[in-house]
Amino acid sequence: WAGTGCMARQWNGTDWVALGASIFTGTTYFCTQVTIAVGPTGVPTAAIALSGSSPYVEVRAWDGVTWASVAAGGFGLSSPLMRIGADGVPVFATYSSGFPSNVRVWRLTPTLVQLGAFDGDSSFDLRLFRGNTPMVLIGSLRDLRVYRQNAI
Repeated sequence: WAGTGCMARQWNGTDWVALGASIFTGTTYFCTQVTIAVGPTGVPTAAIALSGSSPYVEVRAWDGVTWASVAAGGFGLSSPLMRIGADGVPVFATYSSGFPSNVRVWRLTPTLVQLGAFDGDSSFDLRLFRGNTPMVLIGSLRDLRVYRQNAI
């Protein structure tokens, strides 16, 4: 496989098989990073970082045949990390290398809602506390910070 898109493969017990054609294929934007998560319903969902004239993140879900677009937004973002809560709602963190550089946390309900932005660099992780509450860890050369949303 070659091109500008990104592909998902699933282990069937003996081999890796393609999960559809491509999660994203484009000529203006190029898939640079992808993260995938499976929620309580078993549906794979992908957050894709796309580069181009205005980089952004797109969220797509596997519908059994193709990767259907769920939402797009967050221009200028990269390095997506995604988790799916016990409620089935995707939460993801992205990195913005602008000035100041920061990590942003998003929730898909059903549109992208930014939950917060934190100063930091591209060393970060995202977890869900008690099933649905986002928690982000941001590391740098000087310190490690942890942020948790108080209520959803």
